[in-house]
Amino acid sequence: MAQVLIRKNDSDHILYVHRPDGSTEIARLGPALPFHDIAHFVVEKHFQIKQGFFGQIMNGMTVDQLSNSNVIRSLPDDSMISEVLTRALQGLESGSCRVEDFKEMVEMELSMYELHIPIDERDASTILSNYTALLKKWETMETGESLALEL
Repeated sequence: MAQVLIRKNDSDHILYVHRPDGSTEIARLGPALPFHDIAHFVVEKHFQIKQGFFGQIMNGMTVDQLSNSNVIRSLPDDSMISEVLTRALQGLESGSCRVEDFKEMVEMELSMYELHIPIDERDASTILSNYTALLKKWETMETGESLALEL
């Protein structure tokens, strides 16, 4: 089974990935809360995106590789769809995007890449609720504890 743990530390938070093949990836996420990685998890799980950020990690890529712009440009369409949805979800959470505008915002950005994903307002409400729940859980965690994300 694939599992992702994000360990809360005083300085750098750590991402631990246990891949289905038994290999692992360990990466420092930096001192800020790993909002973006948690948002990726939420959208990739909800929309069943298999080749997004975590799909690529599960297939053996490293966080460092996925931070390289040349590598990013070579990834499958799912990766761009995941990235667009992730940014839009963070916009929902911050209040810069309303639930009723989410679908249009995502479709507009995806159309620039000639990509599409079926989406509606219920999706926006659901992923926002799931994301918010994980962020609240993170806030209550003590240093040294890990947030487990089941893929």
